[in-house]
Amino acid sequence: MDLETMFKCNDIFTIRSLFDKYMNKYPSIELYMDYYRILEGKIVNGSTLSNLYEYIIDYLFHDSYQNVYVNLCEILRYTKICHTTKIIPEENLEFYRMILELNNWPLDRLLDFFEFYKNKRIYMSFYNDLKIAKTHSYNDIMNNLTDLTLFEPDYDVDSVSVYDLRPINYKLLVRGSRKFEKYSCYYKSYYSIITSIHNRTFGRENDSLSFDYGYLCADVNKILHVSERDLLSKYSDEHDCGTLAPNRILNLYSLTEFDSSWSEIQILNLKDTDNYKCLKPDFIISYSEQIKPKILREAQRLGIPVVIVNNKSLESLDSEWLENELYNSYYDRNLKNSMK
Repeated sequence: MDLETMFKCNDIFTIRSLFDKYMNKYPSIELYMDYYRILEGKIVNGSTLSNLYEYIIDYLFHDSYQNVYVNLCEILRYTKICHTTKIIPEENLEFYRMILELNNWPLDRLLDFFEFYKNKRIYMSFYNDLKIAKTHSYNDIMNNLTDLTLFEPDYDVDSVSVYDLRPINYKLLVRGSRKFEKYSCYYKSYYSIITSIHNRTFGRENDSLSFDYGYLCADVNKILHVSERDLLSKYSDEHDCGTLAPNRILNLYSLTEFDSSWSEIQILNLKDTDNYKCLKPDFIISYSEQIKPKILREAQRLGIPVVIVNNKSLESLDSEWLENELYNSYYDRNLKNSMK
């Protein structure tokens, strides 16, 4: 890769995108060091760059301005939602707010800022804060699910225990799938959260042959991506989210109440020899007290109970506030409009 030629392009977003794609295929420490050496030179001599702040953020955070912007907005929104809990030091949050204002700074102030911070390894503290926020978010989601073990079955049907959760405010982790199989060729599975007022799922809306399986919990360390809406994500390279949409950092309420679609939580399956082991369901969903025979047969096959939930969803609240003002995607400046 000819970095000198590549940097003749004055769009650092394009440069970073091409560089990251190349490095994913052909990792090289030497090339990595050369990238930041050339980038520093561009910044120091950047009096002609109209987007100098993007170069500076790319250097300090080791990522494109757009990606950093998206992640900063997610962190700041989540810490505002959780205002009663000190998740990330306030001085760090103040710094991140300042980063979002760099585009308004004059040249001399930007260069002074770069000179002061260029050797402080900002990217290390930033990605540590990002991990802390995500872990806090994922724990909030999983810890606030309805714990079925605290209830007694309402009755039995053909030796299958039945729980009727319609009278309570439930929150359940579910996955739409055809007949459950222990193993899969896919490294991840797609889940959603249903609640007592919002219970749409991909399987229920798109596949009459599928079941909605329920789970008491999932390992937060295996959560790959979270969104308040269906992203039409694709299976791609291992540990790739298959979408350019932001990995949202939300509490359970924000995840489930602010979009008319269904939420999407990507969770990694466990690698097992040549295949992947799927998370075994703890129960199966029925959207009617008249439980379909196929649901009862599947519950008997797996040795799990049936959980009855509400049939209809109520109107969702406006989700516009979840979208970042400038960019609402990673590496794709056109996705924001296409998602609306």
